[in-house]
Amino acid sequence: MSVAGIAKTKAAPPRAGRTSYRPDLDGLRGLAIAMVLVEHVAQSLFGSAISFGPGPAGVTVFFVLSGYLITSLLQREERIDLRNFYLRRVVRLGPALLLLIAFVAVVGIVEQTNWIPGVAAALFYSTNLFLTSLHAPLVSQTWSLAIEEQFYLLWPLVMIVIPRRYLILVALIGAAAGCAIYSGDTYYSTLANGGAILAGCALAISGLSVPRAVGVLGLGLILVDVLFWAHGLTVIGSVLVIAGSIKALVPLGALGRRAYSLYLWNTPMFILLGPSGIVATIIIGELSYRLIERPLVRRLRFPPRVSSAYFGTGVPRWTVNPPSAVTVTVPVAVAPSETRVTV
Repeated sequence: MSVAGIAKTKAAPPRAGRTSYRPDLDGLRGLAIAMVLVEHVAQSLFGSAISFGPGPAGVTVFFVLSGYLITSLLQREERIDLRNFYLRRVVRLGPALLLLIAFVAVVGIVEQTNWIPGVAAALFYSTNLFLTSLHAPLVSQTWSLAIEEQFYLLWPLVMIVIPRRYLILVALIGAAAGCAIYSGDTYYSTLANGGAILAGCALAISGLSVPRAVGVLGLGLILVDVLFWAHGLTVIGSVLVIAGSIKALVPLGALGRRAYSLYLWNTPMFILLGPSGIVATIIIGELSYRLIERPLVRRLRFPPRVSSAYFGTGVPRWTVNPPSAVTVTVPVAVAPSETRVTV
């Protein structure tokens, strides 16, 4: 093989990373936020008259997708830079969340309610730990964001410490354990929902790819969960959908890119405005995306180093000799949109 051929081989990213832009993943995120919005519209219209809804399954899809995207990005780094990792998450998630918190504070002051504990829990990503004891409905949706941030305090460290040959086993065992303890009683548990996140992590590490028809089957499994409350099926289904690269999801990409802001604002809007809250959610979500999320992510960047990569005890992941500009996917938390960064 020629020198040029060797260089070309090294420059090609491995399938396991799959961190170049995939519009189908924005589409999957769009499907997930649509499931959440549909449930909240139905609850606002019919209350407890509905016995099932797609919201919990939509949140589970977000968890699996988040684990996949973040692990894919971390695997591309020359060394996992914890400082840059956490700074990227603060820049990506913080500003839109602060806008919501400011709104909730104003509403609390006007209505003379005890808004401070709920706002503090949301600000420090601990809502899920106190949700049953706090009366903070306007920030109750941040329970899922809290679970992700609690999980990602540890996961990069796990990737650094554990060799890759064992890492996928750890992720699979954790995913199975989390799904096993998931129930109505553990719905807000980081350990239970961490199973879905770890399933996405395991997919990223494995580099699994399946035929598109199998990915479509994954959509069917998610539907079964919506109808019969079968959490494990949504986890498996989400993995298959991601691995199957379903192009039919691409038209939902615009919705997916706005998913974080829509997710933040839908709960307070439905509580304050009833069914018409969907209109306010879409308007405020669009403004938040265009004026806060997108501009800040473009201006404040902490790009990962993409080069020869190792993690664990000296076990190489792969070798990548990047060209002068490499487009990678910067993963985000539950419901936020995908962003591309040139490094």
